[in-house]
Amino acid sequence: QQRIWEMRGPDDIANVWQTIVDSLRELEIPFDNCDINVVEISDERPDADLNIVEQIWRSGQVAYRPDLLSEDPFGERASIETSYEGTVRAVIDVPFSHGTLALNSLEIDPFSESHMQILQAFADELSAGFQRMDDLRSLEQRNRALEEGLMSTKRHEEMQNARYRVREQVWRMRQPDDISGVLEALRD
Repeated sequence: QQRIWEMRGPDDIANVWQTIVDSLRELEIPFDNCDINVVEISDERPDADLNIVEQIWRSGQVAYRPDLLSEDPFGERASIETSYEGTVRAVIDVPFSHGTLALNSLEIDPFSESHMQILQAFADELSAGFQRMDDLRSLEQRNRALEEGLMSTKRHEEMQNARYRVREQVWRMRQPDDISGVLEALRD
């Protein structure tokens, strides 16, 4: 939680992820690889068009595959084997607000019920971290819009001031030679 509150920009989510990985190792969760799979929430496609992570995320349920060699319900073993060194035997995906917290192991059935509860707690923290990331992004966008608005207002004020100076010089003209004051105001 502390890492989440220390976030100052959207890119700080990487620190949250690293803290999760370090904490899982300290808690002796038996995993070889840990990833965060982020899902784009932009459209409502039918389930048949969703990839594995999107299906798991949409279900909202932990998807534990304890032994991919004996049972591969999502048909993912081949793609996992090309992504990681060694034969990945077990995979678990724990949904959170923006995707899944995914761990794999070279061992068969390494994750106990208590491990799953710990992973769910970390997924809940990831949800908070990603919400903070979204809030920080939104804040950055609002700040940029305000800065652009201020610059636009400043340019408008400068234009108004310049018009005022020219108008004043025009009103001060009493003879044709006074045009030099108008030209001077235009140069400024």
